[in-house]
Amino acid sequence: MPKADRNVNGFLRELRRRRVFRTAGLYVVGGWLLIQVADVFFPAWGLPDEAINDLLIGLVALFPLVLVFGWFFDITTLGLKRTLPAADGVEPGGRTLERSDYGILAGLAVPAALVLAFVVSTVLGPAEPPLPDASQYRVAVQPFLNISADPDNEYFCDGISEEIRNHLAGFGELEVIARRSSEAFKGSDVGIAQIAALLGVRYLLQGSVRKHGDDLRISAQLVDAGGVQKWQQDFDRRLENVFEIQKEIAEAVVDTIAPWVSHVVGTGYEPDVDTYLVYLRGREALHQRDVARAIEYLDKAIGIDPKLAVAHADLGIALLIGDPGRANLDRAAQLIDTALELSPGLPRALAAKGLYLQQKRPPDNRGALKALYAALEAEPNMVDAINWLGNPSRALGEGEDPVKRLERALVFDPLHPVVNLNLSQRYADRGELERAEQTLLRVLEVPRPPHHAFMGMRDLLRQQGRLAELNAIAKGRSLRHLDMHYDLILSYALFGMWDEADYWSRRTREEVPADYWFKAFFPMLVPFFRGRYDEAARLSREILESRGEPLEDLDSRVRWWNAEVRALAGDCDGAAVLVGDTLEPLRGLFGEDDNAYRAAHALAWSCRGGPREAAALDLLRDIEASWQARLQEVLYTPSLHQYLMAQNALLLGDRELALERLGA
Repeated sequence: MPKADRNVNGFLRELRRRRVFRTAGLYVVGGWLLIQVADVFFPAWGLPDEAINDLLIGLVALFPLVLVFGWFFDITTLGLKRTLPAADGVEPGGRTLERSDYGILAGLAVPAALVLAFVVSTVLGPAEPPLPDASQYRVAVQPFLNISADPDNEYFCDGISEEIRNHLAGFGELEVIARRSSEAFKGSDVGIAQIAALLGVRYLLQGSVRKHGDDLRISAQLVDAGGVQKWQQDFDRRLENVFEIQKEIAEAVVDTIAPWVSHVVGTGYEPDVDTYLVYLRGREALHQRDVARAIEYLDKAIGIDPKLAVAHADLGIALLIGDPGRANLDRAAQLIDTALELSPGLPRALAAKGLYLQQKRPPDNRGALKALYAALEAEPNMVDAINWLGNPSRALGEGEDPVKRLERALVFDPLHPVVNLNLSQRYADRGELERAEQTLLRVLEVPRPPHHAFMGMRDLLRQQGRLAELNAIAKGRSLRHLDMHYDLILSYALFGMWDEADYWSRRTREEVPADYWFKAFFPMLVPFFRGRYDEAARLSREILESRGEPLEDLDSRVRWWNAEVRALAGDCDGAAVLVGDTLEPLRGLFGEDDNAYRAAHALAWSCRGGPREAAALDLLRDIEASWQARLQEVLYTPSLHQYLMAQNALLLGDRELALERLGA
């Protein structure tokens, strides 16, 4: 047997003789049992989830010391004995400890004590762990759990959470996280510490609601970022007392967080309970962007109680979502005016007025800014109002820096999907691509990531040519059944994998709900991506004819894409009819939406040499002007935008500029 093998075998025999394996085994079993006990009792003792990880780190750090101890010593029925080398002829029981042995024990005890001190200090830790980016008075209200037998009470539980959130926001000293971010973890098993870290808060308000007929039981508790309970109370009342309970919970939270605050929660107008329940359904649908359902219930709430100003404002907002037609714009204006007559200065109504003034045709951007700033003066943390400042500020070329404005919005709503998307795009414009990506990745950490974050990552990765990563993210989104499969179809199309693209197109048509606005047009996607424009145009005509909708009722995005398809197939007249009265909104998106560029280019190309050529050239000049203005604002230009602007120059007849933009 080689000498090396004999040495290894001899060392293993010595380990067995010294019972090191037995010592290690007992330590591992004991450590495992300790972890199991900690998993049960740590939460009950109010210790944070990370405490178990800290305990595990400590156990691993002590393991080498245990092995060294097992080599030198043995614990027997007669006490601790020193194990000597086999050559000394000493039996495994060893000899009695001498002075030198105590020196070895002391050498092992010092590092062991340091490890134990670390574990104890991190497990027990401070009662309120410092959060460097969280104010002492920063709180999030999580959705209250529905523990009623009727799952239809979910909207009622969310409504109670929302009202408590609104009451807390009335205390100017508190920073209250907005609804979208607070609800990002609804129904998930994400731990308190992780939620607090992602939201940047020191406190979380949690609760449950049991509603049986007119009997109501609400349980609420306030915990800090480490999971330690700071306050808890149960409320057993009748349904008509729900407004009182909401105020009491808000005041109890304030008394716990900032007892020196003396501001009293305002009462405002309180509708009867029946109206309130209907309004909650409408408001919940509005938050979920289920516009048709929101309009139905908000209309009903107003019918029951015409004095409920906030219902008028919310219904006005619901009518303005998307691409409102003339009828919706006119009714929204009436509703918002009524809300302000019923409750002058109502922040929600002022914000709705700001949204309306920038949506009307032509827009009143100056008036929109005035209304939105008035809303923010009354309610500084209204994220919708902060976000809606973007379009009028950009149109007028004034207002605070868009990055600072969006970052300010994230203080109150750190996981707001649209705000994060817009901020990511602004970072990308500045050439801060890593920061843009991290902004979106943070939103993708929530249990059910919003489609805006996927859309932003799709565009960011595509612009950088990172197609394999784009395909991986698209697969993850599709396999988790998050929205449609457009991203996956696009990623396979970019790779030229047409069978796969066609497969996911068919899957979308089978899986996406029938009322989804874009579902009917999915058969056109793969022919369009493959450059088979005649086939895509034929499908466009068939789909639009089968739907039988008046042109003015179609979403502008649908009209522009179908116009692009028709134009690329050489049908200039069909494309011009589809664009129709949406030409001005199309111009307004130059510099903001790649699809607007593409639709305008296709229209201009197909109209060359015809009676519409002059109008097409005007469109191209507008694109050029918007591009030059954009170059003054951005430091980074994605390759896709360079290509689109090279195309614009070529359509204007400037071949040299086109080649320059392509880098040729």
